[in-house]
Amino acid sequence: MERHHAAERYIFPHVIESLKKIKEEHPNVVIGAVTDGRANPLLMTFTLAPYFDFCMSWEDDQGGRQQFFKELDTVDAKAELRWIYDAAR
Repeated sequence: MERHHAAERYIFPHVIESLKKIKEEHPNVVIGAVTDGRANPLLMTFTLAPYFDFCMSWEDDQGGRQQFFKELDTVDAKAELRWIYDAAR
């Protein structure tokens, strides 16, 4: 837990205001993080948590990596990336 508290103390300037602006200008946006398993913005309750909808560890879903990059490569208005959000629940 100290890792997350330290990250909150040393968060990059303007991150919070940038995330806040994105959420305000695009209220239906889904913001998530794919991490190495050591970090989780949802545990950063005083800074990042309110702006993130999900966090998924890269190590937890190694089989999903191919699907992730395949779909990310074809992102357009019809892209179906909801599986990432659902997998994080």
